[in-house]
Amino acid sequence: MKQLSTLLVLAVAIALCAPAAASDPDVAGIQGAFDGFKVALAAKDEAAAKATWHPAGWGENITGGSGLSGSDVFKQGSRKGWWLKADMKKLRQASRSGPWIVPCVIWSDAKQKAVDAVDVVVVWHDGKWLLLGGGESSAEVDALATRWEKGEFKAPAGIQSPTKEK
Repeated sequence: MKQLSTLLVLAVAIALCAPAAASDPDVAGIQGAFDGFKVALAAKDEAAAKATWHPAGWGENITGGSGLSGSDVFKQGSRKGWWLKADMKKLRQASRSGPWIVPCVIWSDAKQKAVDAVDVVVVWHDGKWLLLGGGESSAEVDALATRWEKGEFKAPAGIQSPTKEK
């Protein structure tokens, strides 16, 4: 009996000391941010598109050389007829407590195929999921997620939103 009690105490101690698992993603909520942006692109509704982006990433490229500002993504997507098709099965985090990173393809309705691929950081802000920024470089996107987690979500030195299309 004493051995059973010792094992039970040991099991409880191990459970209490084990690191917490990463939070479970709110897949439906995160997908909703992408769905809202897609609808805004199709309607060419800039105000609705802006409502799906965090203010820090809307007017400025805060990702790095492989990224665009939210407004630039809107301008290109609404003109070219493409949108961010999120792969929610591949959600990941750069760190255990960081924001979610969503792999996406740039889907062209006209071509009926993916024309590029990016990763996008989504964050919980003001009671909803918002797109923060993204780009083709996973390293830059991971760095953005880390900067968000630390409260430093400005663009890396020397990076500004491009004035011409990529």
